[in-house]
Amino acid sequence: MVNTDIERVIIIYFENEDHKSNYDYLMKYYNLVHLQKKYLEACIYVAASPEIFKCINLTALEGHTPLHWYFDIQNAPAKGHKPYLLTGTSQTLLEAGLAIYSGMDICLKGTLVQLNGTDLGKVFTQACDLILKNSA
Repeated sequence: MVNTDIERVIIIYFENEDHKSNYDYLMKYYNLVHLQKKYLEACIYVAASPEIFKCINLTALEGHTPLHWYFDIQNAPAKGHKPYLLTGTSQTLLEAGLAIYSGMDICLKGTLVQLNGTDLGKVFTQACDLILKNSA
């Protein structure tokens, strides 16, 4: 029998202090607490990665997640977002974060190959864990 009165303790991997700080900022911005909306939290966790966070214009956030600007990437620079700072690996992670939240189609095998053995791969794995390990 599982005791449901025990609070779940989740240790979250962060690349560095900036990742943690960005995550805390975005969680507050979206008025979320840990485990409240796990798909949005996983997307926020990905967006908080410094390689992605530096591309986001925080004053121009629109949509349901901090990554929604990517759906209109051609107009993103006019809104102050910086998609040109994305590397192949960070773009793959960003697209995976959007796929987690919105169901955007990605090639999972390509994502795994691109992110394998990288810190951003650990971020992707942790984003998936935020969802899978917190399912009832």
